[in-house]
Amino acid sequence: MTRGSPRADLPASPEPRGFDLDVPAIRERLALIKEARSLFGEEQARRLWILIGLPDLAEVAPADSVAKFLGRVRSVPGARIQAAAFYASYLTFCRETDARAVSPTRFGREMRTRFARDDSGRRRYYMDVVVDAAEMSLSR
Repeated sequence: MTRGSPRADLPASPEPRGFDLDVPAIRERLALIKEARSLFGEEQARRLWILIGLPDLAEVAPADSVAKFLGRVRSVPGARIQAAAFYASYLTFCRETDARAVSPTRFGREMRTRFARDDSGRRRYYMDVVVDAAEMSLSR
């Protein structure tokens, strides 16, 4: 471990624990992490995350399903797609390919780094992008 990393001087767990907690227990632990972060900072919250047995986020993070989905997306100048429809297409892709989907917030953050977004009206649109319908139907 590198010095200063959250795992640097933590006691080793006797055995990796599976993440089989019930929802109330998860909520309770996440509330504890949130409180620790606000009181003691991010590094201490990460240490507590590890100590109370929450899973390593790198292990449970969705595989690059967003990157794979972007292989089904084309840049078309002048085109636009409503953000909700874009995410729905992504969810369809994840179901069809048995990929783990990210949250709408994370998806939106990823898309915002790749495509221009129009937030001027009541709905959000991503500009100059379309989902290749032919590619989506081939994956079924």
